[in-house]
Amino acid sequence: MNSKKDINFDFEAYKDRLIVTLSCGEYCALSRYANALVSDGGGTTPLASRQAVGIAALADALSCSPSQVAAMRRDGALDCAIISQVGRRIVFNIDQARSAANEWKKNKKPAGRQAS
Repeated sequence: MNSKKDINFDFEAYKDRLIVTLSCGEYCALSRYANALVSDGGGTTPLASRQAVGIAALADALSCSPSQVAAMRRDGALDCAIISQVGRRIVFNIDQARSAANEWKKNKKPAGRQAS
């Protein structure tokens, strides 16, 4: 796999251009640059690794049950972590969801019988 250092591409020159205005060669160079950036880590975490698609995927990322994630979603605790929602498909930001889940767990009422 090509590393970012092996690809000679001036990203700054193309950052304000629309993709449809790029030539085929420019588009291929940009694509190789982006793939090398993601495969090397590029100093940042790839976006896909910080996202979870669906409640089950978020439950795996947070190490809890899907029913608990559904309860947090129902209570509105995960609203800040939603990146997009189309129909039933929800994409969550895992970092924001983790902090929202921790806050929700601190503030939720204890389960079980209430003393009378």
